[in-house]
Amino acid sequence: MNSYGRKLRNAVLAGLTAAAMSPATAQVTRADTFDWTGRLPAGASLRVFGTDGAITVSRASGDEVVIHGKRRLHYGQSHDDGRWTEGPIAFERLQDGDNVTVCAYEADEGSCSADGVHEHSHHHHWESSPSADFTIQVPAGIKLTLGTADGDVNVRGAGAEVSASTGDGDITVEESTGPVHASSGDGRVSISAATGPVEASTGDGAVEVHMKSLSQPQDMHFSTGDGSVTLYLPASFSAELDINTGDGQIESDFPLEVQGRLHAPHMHAAIGGGGPTRLSITTGDGDVRIRKE
Repeated sequence: MNSYGRKLRNAVLAGLTAAAMSPATAQVTRADTFDWTGRLPAGASLRVFGTDGAITVSRASGDEVVIHGKRRLHYGQSHDDGRWTEGPIAFERLQDGDNVTVCAYEADEGSCSADGVHEHSHHHHWESSPSADFTIQVPAGIKLTLGTADGDVNVRGAGAEVSASTGDGDITVEESTGPVHASSGDGRVSISAATGPVEASTGDGAVEVHMKSLSQPQDMHFSTGDGSVTLYLPASFSAELDINTGDGQIESDFPLEVQGRLHAPHMHAAIGGGGPTRLSITTGDGDVRIRKE
């Protein structure tokens, strides 16, 4: 994992600005599985965090949120006697008004807040922390915040805002009808059929975004430290572009109206006549491609 990934992983684990929670709202379960079903009003937030493991979200067929967490068989070696053992895992659910937060972490070594998992100690008896995968079904209108320190995040059919982060893994968001914020420390970020606005970044990997439409002018940001950025835009799309590429080519299916003097590796240009929408695109080492959808 690169330094960007380590920083993001630590941020996911640390949750540096914890929201205050009443102990009465918290429910902690020590088990290999976790299940919760409930109704949330439109506009409420569902937050799911794990130290390790994948998070998969799909559109619910009904009006209830359904969450299933399952421990991975992830073994670590004890430092005491060399035997292969596994540490206990805890699932915690917090109720904050209409909002729900669910976390998975190493039992007795962490806690949960609306900002993520908090590690109480970095001294473990296990080579690797226990991990859990989450599968989630969510109706339209629920805002999603998803975070894992090490694992993939996959979201399909979200009907509201999505914020997804992973320290080491890929992020895929498909058929979203709200704003998307996706950040990976070390992995590919792929967003398709988005209505925007979108922000996508990775420390090491490709960024690919397919914009279906944009309901109103917005600033959008796309970046990678090592990889390409490819944007698929509607043929009628218009925007101002600010492109920085350290070592790569710039390709566009749209005529680029270069503004000002051209200073490689920086370009300020417009497509479709420009306008109030602004796209900021940055690569440290990779190509920038702008395609017509």
